[in-house]
Amino acid sequence: MDGAQAAFEVEWSDQGVREVLESITIPPCPAVVHVLLGQARRPEVDVRLLAGTIGADVGIAAAVLQAANAPFFGMRGRATTIAQALAVIGVRNLIKIVYGVMLGQGLGGGRAATLERFWDRSHYLPIAVAALARRLSRVDGDDAYTYGLFHDMGIAVLMQEFIDYRATLAAANAAPGHFTRIEDERHRVNHAMVGAMFAREWLLPPELCWAVFYHHHPQIFERPTEYATDAVLDLIALGRVAEHLVARFLGRPDDPEWALSGVAMLARFGLDADGAEPLGDEVRPMLDEARAYAAP
Repeated sequence: MDGAQAAFEVEWSDQGVREVLESITIPPCPAVVHVLLGQARRPEVDVRLLAGTIGADVGIAAAVLQAANAPFFGMRGRATTIAQALAVIGVRNLIKIVYGVMLGQGLGGGRAATLERFWDRSHYLPIAVAALARRLSRVDGDDAYTYGLFHDMGIAVLMQEFIDYRATLAAANAAPGHFTRIEDERHRVNHAMVGAMFAREWLLPPELCWAVFYHHHPQIFERPTEYATDAVLDLIALGRVAEHLVARFLGRPDDPEWALSGVAMLARFGLDADGAEPLGDEVRPMLDEARAYAAP
């Protein structure tokens, strides 16, 4: 048991919570992720192995080719093979793409498929978090993107697990500052706990797992724990600001918690209450591009 896992075990020491967590089905980490992470640690990647691994999954292969041919990468020709696409996007971008595809495959069906607003936002949020990380923080942009993908995936898991979770979600959204408490009262577990367990099972770095775990704990900024490092706190703050910007982009109301913590999240990066508007202007072109490229 590694240090992060041991610490999570302490956080989940309540027997009732442990029983519920052990009963929840987390989609297993796909074999392709193991291959990619192993290759990412090598000084030279095995392109043939990666191309074969990606090509074996039609959904991933299509997403990789689509990404390689997106305007963002500025390819002059057109990638028609996985090997050509890999040369354009690189392994780190490949990992992000695979995580996104596999999350959709693992959690995009059943009752979770009815969370239209959730899945719509999940398309844009990682882009916004990564852009803000590069602009405001020393947090790695790729890590920020991955955090944006995973931080609320516990919601999709709980939607699959509990037939009445949609009602819980509505009640929690109507009670700013008490989201996870309402989940705990109704189900003895909350989406931040489940999301952290999910992130750990899918081999995310410990700091990303802890950011998922603490992202509904505003008190962590005043009383940080051993595991709430500066990077963890930055990820949480970046995610909260990104949620605000994406809501504005989609023309939707803010998450109710923005009114409670938005000013504090901006202040972490030396910005005042008006600082979100220029950030939105910077991020919007990236979101516009993502919207245009995703359009049928």
